[in-house]
Amino acid sequence: MAHRQFFISLLLVLAAFAAVGCEPPAEVRAYDVELTNHLSEPVTVFFTKNGPPDEYGWLSPEQMAENPMSHDPPRPGQPIPPGSTGRSGQIVGHFWPNTSAILRVYRTTGALEDFAALSFGNLKRLDLVLHPGLNRFVVVPADPGFVARREEP
Repeated sequence: MAHRQFFISLLLVLAAFAAVGCEPPAEVRAYDVELTNHLSEPVTVFFTKNGPPDEYGWLSPEQMAENPMSHDPPRPGQPIPPGSTGRSGQIVGHFWPNTSAILRVYRTTGALEDFAALSFGNLKRLDLVLHPGLNRFVVVPADPGFVARREEP
């Protein structure tokens, strides 16, 4: 009987921890991105995530525009001129298991608020899911808008 009481107590303690909402452990992942711009105008790229945890260096334009104090100096958006290739070098972040790294490509340049105003599905914005390690893309015109082809590393 004492074993049963102990087991029930243990289950209640574990349930209490689960109810409190313990965060899952974050994975550390590293990315390297190379993007070639074959458009007739510059593109601007941002690194962000599609989930938690929020992290310096990975805030979206919307997050930075909502909180001007959070402006993210290391990578607030990198323009890539027409005919040029940009390379990020290694970028490290913390990711919950179901969170992906995203490369946002905007077919425009401008102020942070201009990027934040372009929502998912806009013809001037692409959201590219990144895989850990090297990711290579080529941006080309399409009708309508533009597309990015993933190249083999």
